Amino acid sequence: MLLGSTINKFMKSLTRVVGTVQLPAFQYYSFVILALTAFQANASILEKTTTAQMTREAKEVQIGEVVSTWTSPEPDQKMYFTYVKIRVEQTLKGKPAQEILLRQPGGDYRDPVTGRYTHQKVFGMESFKRGERGLFFIKHANDGAPTVMFQGKQTIIKDEKTGSENVVRERSRDVEYSKHHDDDHNENALYAVYDQRPLNEMVLEVQRAVNAEKGDLNKK
Repeated sequence: MLLGSTINKFMKSLTRVVGTVQLPAFQYYSFVILALTAFQANASILEKTTTAQMTREAKEVQIGEVVSTWTSPEPDQKMYFTYVKIRVEQTLKGKPAQEILLRQPGGDYRDPVTGRYTHQKVFGMESFKRGERGLFFIKHANDGAPTVMFQGKQTIIKDEKTGSENVVRERSRDVEYSKHHDDDHNENALYAVYDQRPLNEMVLEVQRAVNAEKGDLNKK
């Protein structure tokens, strides 16, 4: 009972409303573990996943450009979702599409009637900006809505001098990433705010993982 009360109080603290009316805390249970960890240590400590791991877990892997974003509340206003429209350039896994609409938990919302502003934060979730390109690892919610996996947004940037394209994996400042090293038994090694790698290298890794997954299915 005490644990449930602690969770409820903490989840309320993640939703900030500017105005005279306080909305109830959101209940998005997939992130309760992240929230509890952050509550205990100011930042969640999670394992850094590899490209192959993310590809296996993803329903889709798409390269594309963010066309638009907007945030809307659920009817009961307990949970807010940010919707991200992506123009697809290349499908690496999943069904090819020209456009996809992602649904991400949390976001910034201004009520068109009252003008009140609500900021709802979900630890470790990605942010999206119109015009940015990315490599997106996508899962589907129970109702089928596509959503970018945790650590699943890889921003694509172009080197103006060489013309080469690189992938940047941004790191949320709310989360500390760790990786186990057998040699030194360091399980809490922190990574930089972002990692940068050539896009074509990442694409090859994804394709190898997809081919390996198909091979495993053929053996069954």
